Amino acid sequence: MTAAEPAPVHGPTHVTTTEHVAHLVIDHGAGNAVDIELATALVSSAEQVQELVAKGTCTVVVVRSEGANFCVGGDLRTFAAAGDDVGTYIAELANTVHNALRILAGLPAPVVVAVRGAVAGIGMGLALAGDILVASQSASFTLAYSGVGLSPDGGTSWLLPRLVGPRRAAEFALTKRSLSAAEALDWGLVTQVVEDSRLDDAVGAVVEQLTAVPPGALARTKKLLAEAGQHSFDEHLDLEAAAIAESAVDTQSRALVAAFISARRSRAR
Repeated sequence: MTAAEPAPVHGPTHVTTTEHVAHLVIDHGAGNAVDIELATALVSSAEQVQELVAKGTCTVVVVRSEGANFCVGGDLRTFAAAGDDVGTYIAELANTVHNALRILAGLPAPVVVAVRGAVAGIGMGLALAGDILVASQSASFTLAYSGVGLSPDGGTSWLLPRLVGPRRAAEFALTKRSLSAAEALDWGLVTQVVEDSRLDDAVGAVVEQLTAVPPGALARTKKLLAEAGQHSFDEHLDLEAAAIAESAVDTQSRALVAAFISARRSRAR
């Protein structure tokens, strides 16, 4: 290997950075089925991303996968191999992935998730953990737990009622219902659906918009949205006033305001 060649990437996940963006990539073979190796790697990569965001190196996070499928869920072969210890094994597996989800959900930076192919089981939790979810037309969504006699994990039983409402969440979780990308868009599970060949470009366009916003404003917006259900409307108005005042004194915000005014004056001439 020459000094000019990039170092090879190993492991079921890896993190790369480009232009203030952290990319968490899942790459664990066919289907990206989740076993302990992948779960542990997800925590490690989530911690790397958390550190990059905390340092200010990255202001936007992208989660995506290699291969034809985003994530087909838990690796059932490892469930069967655990034998009588399956309960202990699954608890360890779920709690490990949940640690990664806690980190991603708690990031002040916006998280954009790109999915193609199958999104199932705990893969749904990984996909829904993002703030913006871009899906290719080939994507399909299912929880799949009821088909193998299991209950949901990955935060899906908390997220789904909030995203699609209790009735649809119940149908999705209790039956073997599968959604196409178009149906997931109609339900409000995804932000946008694009042709498979345009997925990377569509994600790039979203990222470009987000990186143009001051990180502080992004963080305050995420916090306001996350806490919207915890306060009365009256209380939330006070929080919004405090947040926008804090955002307004940011140097980058003041520059954006000045640029907007200048552009408006130019158009008026």
